[in-house]
Amino acid sequence: MITNNQNAVLTQHNSQGYLRLCLCGLFLMLLLPLSAKKIDDGIEFFVQVHTDKEHVKLGDSCTVTYLLYSSVPFQQISCDTEFRMKHAQIRQVRFRPENTVQRVMMNGRRYYRMFWSQHVVCPQKDGRLQLPVRKFKARYHLYQTYTDGNGYYFGTPQKKEIKKKAHNSATSVTIAPAPRRTTLQMLESGSAVF
Repeated sequence: MITNNQNAVLTQHNSQGYLRLCLCGLFLMLLLPLSAKKIDDGIEFFVQVHTDKEHVKLGDSCTVTYLLYSSVPFQQISCDTEFRMKHAQIRQVRFRPENTVQRVMMNGRRYYRMFWSQHVVCPQKDGRLQLPVRKFKARYHLYQTYTDGNGYYFGTPQKKEIKKKAHNSATSVTIAPAPRRTTLQMLESGSAVF
């Protein structure tokens, strides 16, 4: 038969055991690595090249613009290739790309657009002028979110670096030979005729 004194000792012992068990469980939950939700970055990053003219006459010039598009704000962009062309004189328009970022709508989606570079190209030979394919690298920093309740309160979100690559498609411009002018047209323009 259990006396009242023994019953009180057993109740106290059971409550201490339950408290120890709860504290051990809490301690293990804090020490175990938090389960982080896998990031589906879903970041779109691509390049477009625009020219103000598709057909250029020899002796005339055209402007070539490289535009970068991203579904999230730009953080760090680099380009591996330079703008070089054979049989053409090139002059680069100077500006700071980071000052040209705009938000635009394309195909029902919102993108961030950056004017990366702009070049004035004066072809020196007729035919087709191939625009260079340029390769770009982008880095983004995303924060992981935790799936369990403890991660929200006790965990610090982990910063994950996402790297993306993009390049423009091959584009060409048609260079037409300069039209011959008659003597009358040259006299009207003020050019010297010999």
